[in-house]
Amino acid sequence: MKTAKTALITGGASGMGLAVARALHSKGWNIALVDLDSTNGTKVVAELGLNSIFIETDVTDYASQVLAFEKTVARFLDIDFVFANAGIAGRGGFYD
Repeated sequence: MKTAKTALITGGASGMGLAVARALHSKGWNIALVDLDSTNGTKVVAELGLNSIFIETDVTDYASQVLAFEKTVARFLDIDFVFANAGIAGRGGFYD
């Protein structure tokens, strides 16, 4: 029987995604950390411990996204919360 809630966090290897992962994990949540950065992702999961997994994922690729969700459900049974945080910011004009 499932007792803990599960969060899937894209862009979770650094920045806001990492902060959310740490905060939810400290409250007892299972964490599926989804990111392209396997070096930092692996380090974060080692820090968080047993109730976390890292899934290397390219969120611009639909098949990669589906696989991330499937791996999360296979490990934690379901997903209660998705923090869609992956992305790149840059400076430019409004129409760029």
